[in-house]
Amino acid sequence: AEGNGHFLGRDFMFPTAGVFQDTACLIVQNPIDPGAGKRQPFVSQTAPGMIGCIAGMNRAGLGAGVDMAPSGNCDPSRPGFNSLLLVRHAVENGTDCEHAVELMEVAQRGVSWNYILAHYGTQRACVVEAGRKVETSEFLDSVTENLEVPSDDPSFEQLPDQVPESLPDRAFVEAQMTSEFRKGLMVRWNDYAYPQEYLRFNERLFGLFGKQYDPDAFTERGYIDKSWKDRNCPYGYYFAPQRENDPNLVLVTNMFIIPEMRLYAMHPWTNLVSASQLDDLQWRYDELN
Repeated sequence: AEGNGHFLGRDFMFPTAGVFQDTACLIVQNPIDPGAGKRQPFVSQTAPGMIGCIAGMNRAGLGAGVDMAPSGNCDPSRPGFNSLLLVRHAVENGTDCEHAVELMEVAQRGVSWNYILAHYGTQRACVVEAGRKVETSEFLDSVTENLEVPSDDPSFEQLPDQVPESLPDRAFVEAQMTSEFRKGLMVRWNDYAYPQEYLRFNERLFGLFGKQYDPDAFTERGYIDKSWKDRNCPYGYYFAPQRENDPNLVLVTNMFIIPEMRLYAMHPWTNLVSASQLDDLQWRYDELN
């Protein structure tokens, strides 16, 4: 990062069974490409026997990493090409951030993940908020469809009836989009402009779940949970603010920030399975900021 250079940081916070930290290493890959010669030599943060990259950087100056992101835009019948393998695919074949995004866009993805990309040559960086590969943005067709759960299903007995009507409608979503929907993923570039109008839905959503709403918690330096022990998030049923407000910086942890992608994270099953960890995801992002 000397001389006003480019810096990509990746903190691996994940249960490793007391093993990974003793085996993790940097592996230099020099792909044999008898064809067009477009594959890039790269260095991978990984472990012996792992094919994919936790984080990697190639000769073209493209760096990439991945973070889990619980969301409903998954395809259990076809998990697809995601996570560590997709990171390797990006750094092995990508030349800059936009090229890597294009590779991810056409990949047969099936699971929700966050990917971080940075390129020293173009001085660009971005977060790719991705789910299953789809051709059309189904959240625009029926934003609240997945919240219309049967009343006789005990799994969702705690979901307030007013949640669907407390979310934006299709016309609002279409009018506010500031990032292109690209086959199931959207990109938050380092100069992404967060559509602030989404934040006005939060006061009602917090109230429906009996959580304290503080407008200051949604400012650049705010905290929705002031400590890692707090539980003030209304599960995933709110629009998380983008904290960073500097075109030279982009942050990512374990949740979608782009409001349209947040709608996917409001799937009832996602919130049921991840309920005990959702506050941790928000606090981690706020603390990193």
